[in-house]
Amino acid sequence: MNISEDDFVKLKAGFVPQNQDDKWRVWHTEERHNGNVLIYYARAGTGNELYIHDVKPNDGDSGTGANIKAII
Repeated sequence: MNISEDDFVKLKAGFVPQNQDDKWRVWHTEERHNGNVLIYYARAGTGNELYIHDVKPNDGDSGTGANIKAII
């Protein structure tokens, strides 16, 4: 699934819960996995990681944005 550069930047920025109404925490690590960026999703209350997006940035001549390769 292709995503725009703006959406990729938003995913990498993540989300830190501000109060108990916010149910998710989202973050990524600078360390790349086979050239891909891993975006983590966890429940805010428990900290349990539930999802990981494996995202391949489109570099150079393949355009801008990114491609979500897998949801783990």
